[in-house]
Amino acid sequence: MHVHPHRPLRQLFASSVLALALAACFEDPTSLVPATSLRAVHAITDLPAADFAVDDAVEVDDLEFGGESDVLRLGAGTRTIVVRATGATTDLATLDLAAPDGSAFTLVAIGRAGATGAQAPRIVALPENASAAAGRIAVRALHAAPGTAAVDVYLLSGTETLATATPELTNVAFGAVGGYLNDLVPGEQRVVVTATGQRAALAESEELDLDAGSHLTLLLTGDPSLTPAVPLAVQVLTDR
Repeated sequence: MHVHPHRPLRQLFASSVLALALAACFEDPTSLVPATSLRAVHAITDLPAADFAVDDAVEVDDLEFGGESDVLRLGAGTRTIVVRATGATTDLATLDLAAPDGSAFTLVAIGRAGATGAQAPRIVALPENASAAAGRIAVRALHAAPGTAAVDVYLLSGTETLATATPELTNVAFGAVGGYLNDLVPGEQRVVVTATGQRAALAESEELDLDAGSHLTLLLTGDPSLTPAVPLAVQVLTDR
């Protein structure tokens, strides 16, 4: 009779690997479920706080104006996103979002709660799909300030001024967002927004230390025409 002295050891190793795999699945039951990552941002200028619901279940509640939620990990597929005033049942804006497995989106609620037409509330879905060039940063911008005309967006470093700078983005209208600019220089910079073709700042960020590989979304928010006025501001979101 031929004896296989190592077979029990191999069987024990295989059993251990299987047990570890099963344990991992039980510890993270979503690991095998198609999923998407969602982040909510409240930029509706005349709404103090907002709730975001996904398929009629409130996932983010009492998000203050300018607030950014934690990242939600939800099942992939077509999801219905709704924004409401906190505690209310009336839908201010609705979006049917196709969210495939592995995707990530930032959902920005913009507009005025009491407006119709171009300034009515809406949800803008921003896919987080940046791929900065080696040693560079990726930046895009969303104009989320109703009542403000189209803008230019600058990234200024050091002592650079608007008088001599060239805008990275031009003629960005309310509600408009472009793709990422994937080949911008990292380092200490500040974001400055002007009316298109003008050299006077409407809003400016603090100095930002942007590392190579950073992916950013820049939001222009605010509404000076409201009473009381909501000052224009640059909000910087860090994307994945």
